[in-house]
Amino acid sequence: MVMVAIYGASGSGKSTFLDLLATQLNEVGCSCLKEDNYYHNSNQLSYEERRNIDYDHPSSLDHTLLITQLKQLYCEKTPILSPKFDFSTLLRVEEAEKIMPNPIILVDGLLLMTNSLLAKMFTIKVYIDTPLDICLSRRLNRDLKCRGIDVVEYGLSRYESKIKPMFENYVSPYKDIADFVVSDSHFHDNVTQLKSKVVAIHTNLIYGC
Repeated sequence: MVMVAIYGASGSGKSTFLDLLATQLNEVGCSCLKEDNYYHNSNQLSYEERRNIDYDHPSSLDHTLLITQLKQLYCEKTPILSPKFDFSTLLRVEEAEKIMPNPIILVDGLLLMTNSLLAKMFTIKVYIDTPLDICLSRRLNRDLKCRGIDVVEYGLSRYESKIKPMFENYVSPYKDIADFVVSDSHFHDNVTQLKSKVVAIHTNLIYGC
């Protein structure tokens, strides 16, 4: 099994790159997980208290569960029930998503490299390198349209106080350990190149050649 981490700034295009790569790898067999679904389920807190959680800090994520479920896929070859996180309520939903143990596992997320045990599990690490002004524009647009967040009252102030500092502390320092650094403007070329690399590693694991 080949496990690929796709990480970078919020709004960098991680999910877009994952979707493109997954489409290319469907013939081999590919499953996808999103770190965004592994935020702690803080249902003991009020909505206002949940809004004050720093979702760009590693402590907001249940990496222990993510590691456990990746081990189930990788070592036990058994399906998992991945949680699903609703950003409009800032809670996990009751319905989980069944993920099958395929030869290729793709995981995208902001903070995948901040947990050393998690980082070591990945065969290939891919960093999405996108200018921060573009990331901000995309994030604000996504937060408004898809997550119901007031970007004027909440998004811009949060960017300066939390999002940008967390990126500088917990995301950009891990660019140097990436096996591939992908430019936002060359997604398709990089997807083709990475697909070839992943398939080659998968073939080597099967046939030992």
